[in-house]
This record gives sequence, C-alpha cells and structure tokens, in this order.
Amino acid sequence: MGKLDMLLVLEWDSVRDFRHGVSSSRGGELKNPIQKILLDDVGMDYICTTAERFFAVGRVLGNMVQSLVEQPSPRLLKHIIRCYLRLSDNPRACAALGSCLPDSLRDGTFSNCLREDQIARRWLQQLVHNVGVGRVPSHQGGGFEHML
Repeated sequence: MGKLDMLLVLEWDSVRDFRHGVSSSRGGELKNPIQKILLDDVGMDYICTTAERFFAVGRVLGNMVQSLVEQPSPRLLKHIIRCYLRLSDNPRACAALGSCLPDSLRDGTFSNCLREDQIARRWLQQLVHNVGVGRVPSHQGGGFEHML
C-alpha cells in the first residue's frame, strides 16, 4: 500500500474519528488526525486534489464548528481553525472556502471563546484575511466548483 493509499484509509477513518472527537474531546485528549494529514504536504495535496475530498473534510469541520456554537470548546476550536488555515494555503481550497467557511468563524461568534488565546485569534484573523483575499469570482474558475 502506497503513501497515498494509506492517506485515503486514514482520511476516512479520520473523518469518523474527528466527528467522534466532538463529543469525546471535552475532557480528554483530542487526537486530531485531519490536522496531522493537512499539516503534511503530501496529505494536504491529497485532500485538495479532488472536490469530493476537500468538501468531505469541509463538511466535517463545518459540522464541528456548528456544534461549538452551541457548546464552545476553545481547545477544539483552535484545532479546527488551524485546519481551515492550512486549507487556505492551497489556492483552490482557499477560493472554495470563500463559499463554505462557516459564517460563525467570520462574524465574531467565537470572540468570547477565544478571548484568552492570542494564537487562535491571530490564526482566525489570518484565515478570514486569506479567504477574503483569495476569493476568485466563479466565472474565473477558481476553487472546486468547476469540478462538481
């Protein structure tokens, strides 16, 4: 099994584990396999190669953000922001994030939750900046929309 095949297996296990992490991470140590995959250049390329993979990860992250609106966890939010920030390093992913980044990450919903974490606040500001600057009008073919 090659590295990319292993990443495929890890990706889908990670999506399941990451979803489970929402409910189990409140008190215990969260293993964040999606973040580990995204921080690896090969893993990042693998996830951003197809719209299906990108949007699968995006859906999981978006669902987690939604759950944090109702029950905030600064530590988990920091991991999620880091994942989105890493995705914004890829030009197509960054363009696609313009339409799928949760509004709650843009509108100050988590200001109180991140009050004590300067690094997470800075990451979130950088993410919002990247997504705002990286937006490509749809008629120019940016993002993954043309692949769907």
